[in-house]
Amino acid sequence: MKIIVIGAAGDIGKAVCEELGARHDIITAGRSSGELSVDMADRASVDAMYEKAGPVDAVVSTAGEVHFGPLGDFTQDSFMTGLKNKVMGQVNLVLAGLDRVAEGGSFTLTTISACAHTSAALSSNSAPVWSYSASANPLPTPAPRSTTT
Repeated sequence: MKIIVIGAAGDIGKAVCEELGARHDIITAGRSSGELSVDMADRASVDAMYEKAGPVDAVVSTAGEVHFGPLGDFTQDSFMTGLKNKVMGQVNLVLAGLDRVAEGGSFTLTTISACAHTSAALSSNSAPVWSYSASANPLPTPAPRSTTT
C-alpha cells in the first residue's frame, strides 16, 4: 500500500512510519519537514499535497497545532487554534482526499488532547491528563457521480 503520513517527524508520526514502513510504501508530509509540504489548515495546500503524491491507498494524520494545558488556562483564541489547525485540518484532509484515496482505502486521524482533572477547578496543583485515540475506517465505495448539470 502507498500511505501518506502527515506529521511524520513528530513522536507519534515516527512510530507510525516505523510500524507501517516495513510493510508499505510511506510518503512523509508535514508543515516544515517531509517529502511533501502541507499546511492542513489551508485547503489549497492539502489539494497540492494530494496532486504531488498521486493515487494513495491510505492517509494517516498525526499532525495539527493545538494548545496544551489545564482547561482553566484555555482562552477562546487557544480553542480556535486547535479547531482551525487540528480539527479543520483533518476535515480538509478527508474532504480533499475522498476522490484521491483508493476504493477501500482509509483515513486514520489521531487526536491528542489535554484537559485538567475535575479537581483542577478546585486546586491549581492538578496536572493535565493526557489521552490518545485513533480510528481507522475503510472508505465505502463512492456512489457514481452524475455527469449532468
